[in-house]
Amino acid sequence: MQNYSSAVSDFTSAINLDPNFGTAFMYRALVYKNENDYANAISDLNSALTVQPTLLDAYLFRGEIYTAMGSYENAISDFNTFTENNQNQAVSFMSSGLTLYQNGNYSGALKDFTNAMNINPDLHSVLNNVITDAQNKSGSDNSK
Repeated sequence: MQNYSSAVSDFTSAINLDPNFGTAFMYRALVYKNENDYANAISDLNSALTVQPTLLDAYLFRGEIYTAMGSYENAISDFNTFTENNQNQAVSFMSSGLTLYQNGNYSGALKDFTNAMNINPDLHSVLNNVITDAQNKSGSDNSK
């Protein structure tokens, strides 16, 4: 069993010592995410980005939480921000592609999956089924 309350307490102590410690906000947000406390996780990621706007991983994590919440437009915006600044990160393209796929934008998903696989060819085996499904559904793409 994870000791989430202890982790939250430790990160809160770090934030109290230095309210501009964006990384502490970000990691506390990940603890909240693991507890499915998305409201506190989003709040902490917003705080992290306020005090440390260059903390790009916060965009990736916030995008993942927005996806879990079904807030696809916010998720895609965060993934795009992360990707614009991390062109060599396959995970950002994969996360964005999965969010676009869940939102019915199959052609956009295929584009992002292709970018992810160009960076990391090993992802093809992971994404194979969802790519096939997106290709089959791209004729009924909601993004058109």
